[in-house]
Amino acid sequence: MKRINAHKKSQAVAGIKKGSTEAEIIAELFRAIDSAIRIERLYADQYLQRQDICDQFGINRHKLNDILAIHANGQSFPQYINSFRLAEALKMLREHPEMNVSAIAAAVGFTPANLREQFKQQYGVTPVAYRQEL
Repeated sequence: MKRINAHKKSQAVAGIKKGSTEAEIIAELFRAIDSAIRIERLYADQYLQRQDICDQFGINRHKLNDILAIHANGQSFPQYINSFRLAEALKMLREHPEMNVSAIAAAVGFTPANLREQFKQQYGVTPVAYRQEL
């Protein structure tokens, strides 16, 4: 799992002002977590676990669940991570016709079978069928 560097973590904590409300703390933590997952592409790590994020941000799994419930439209951690993976897979299927589906799956943190299952559930077609429709 890619590690969030200590500087990023301290920036997230530093962004929380003394006397901040619980809502402000949760919002700042979500911004930091979301940024790390998006910008550092943590979602692309097939072995990313909820506990990895909890450890990096010094929170427990219940707090992470609460943060996602409020700021990620109630998505669970796997749903939240898979939303990034699926969006990136969709983009790669369109923009990289030279890449096979297995390579795309690996690049976004899925196994080929899991990408097929999740993609079909989300978009109603398999990745191969989607690519053929382009």
